[in-house]
Amino acid sequence: MRIAYLNYGGQSGVTPSIERALTALGHQITNVDPTFVLELRDPITRRPRPTPRVLMLLLRSALQHGRKAVVHRWNTTYAFDQHSRAAGEMLSHVQADVVLQNGALFAPRTHLPYVLLLDNTSLLAQRQPAMPEAGIGKQIAFGRGWIERERDLYLGAAGIATFSQVVRQSLIDDYGVDPGRISVTFAGANIVPAQEPVRDDDGRTLVFVGKEWPRKGGPVLLRAFEILRRTRPEVRLLLAGPTEPLELPRGATNLGLVPFAEVERLLCSATLFVLPTLREPFGIAYLDAMLCKAPCIGTRVGAVPEILGDAGVLVPPGDADALARAMASLLDDPERRSAMGAAGRRRVIERGYLWPDVARRLDDLLRRPNKASSGTASHASCAPRVLQPPRKLRPERPIWGGGRVEPASDAGVPESDCGVPASDGGVPASEDGVPASAGGEPASAGVPASAGGPASSGGAPQGSSASTDACVLPATHPSRYATPGVPSVP
Repeated sequence: MRIAYLNYGGQSGVTPSIERALTALGHQITNVDPTFVLELRDPITRRPRPTPRVLMLLLRSALQHGRKAVVHRWNTTYAFDQHSRAAGEMLSHVQADVVLQNGALFAPRTHLPYVLLLDNTSLLAQRQPAMPEAGIGKQIAFGRGWIERERDLYLGAAGIATFSQVVRQSLIDDYGVDPGRISVTFAGANIVPAQEPVRDDDGRTLVFVGKEWPRKGGPVLLRAFEILRRTRPEVRLLLAGPTEPLELPRGATNLGLVPFAEVERLLCSATLFVLPTLREPFGIAYLDAMLCKAPCIGTRVGAVPEILGDAGVLVPPGDADALARAMASLLDDPERRSAMGAAGRRRVIERGYLWPDVARRLDDLLRRPNKASSGTASHASCAPRVLQPPRKLRPERPIWGGGRVEPASDAGVPESDCGVPASDGGVPASEDGVPASAGGEPASAGVPASAGGPASSGGAPQGSSASTDACVLPATHPSRYATPGVPSVP
């Protein structure tokens, strides 16, 4: 089947992993990224692009979001409509049987049936409380116009794949989507040991993996660690991912961005994997730790309880005392830790939290006939234009203001939360910790954030790769669609 994959970058490894897994099933994938029209900087020179569209974008965002204008500039109806317009124009040059779209930052505006892949919704994100003690402010209000466009997008889809039951329920309760058109496909682990992991646990090492320090609960973890060290001075904490300067207590070490293989080694040697995230639509990092048999401590946030189940320990978000007690209890019980580690790996494999399994579930959804839905969203601003695609895909032909479509790549490794295949899931996270897209997760952490990677807000896997001004980059520029291998579990 020919699939036009409409997305907005690598999204913490989600996009390339989906590409590779669907290609392995025999599908022909064409990447389409319409976000170049509103990028702030030229992808090659990095110089500002003060085009009329960009200036209007910043003005509209400033009026709606105030001081958060730059971070949330894609969360305006103006951005939604401009991206939708570009998406429709680009799709008119692609020969495809169906469109697969990450998130809900725009509508495809096409006569083709489309399927959405979501890890969040705007209304789910909007309900997240502020946590000033951790530097997490109140989530933005998306506004009626945005929510109407988002709802129309959902109601016009031939099918919707979600990372979790939490998002599925939001689609039903908040947007009125028919439950029969929603499939929970989950997401996959990015760190998959080639062999049964060999644990190298010294009984005293805590490991944290994540780049977005405040949103991932970093300050809460440090407070809990200091409490723990009062009675267990031998315990140490290793941080992989944070790039900003941190004031760390004795016993804590920030490793910064860490190579892919090193993250696997860290997880296999972790006495406990501790990620006290405050806002997390999904949480791929937990899957990575579970596959490495690391006992996990998470928070009752988003889909985290769904991921961990009875194979992990959950604490209230922001509660350093509860976190310290949970760590102390597990440190004192090696048998329980071992059982939790084995149960975690078993849970990932049995539930199919692996990209090949996700692709097979997506394949089923993409193949379902649904003639009643052909992208006919009712809202005037996102109603599709019926455009006949040409007979032949011309990947080097400029399509919209310099943008291009690109066939899926086979090489490379996505950046992650810690500088390796992303363990987070999604779109550049906003400054207040909310995933940039309507469904997302954080931006990848392996590459410095580009000047054009705003937060998305509710409706799809978060993106993470550096932004570009074109969908096909010159040969001198590294591809933003590097595709990693999708290993199988032994």
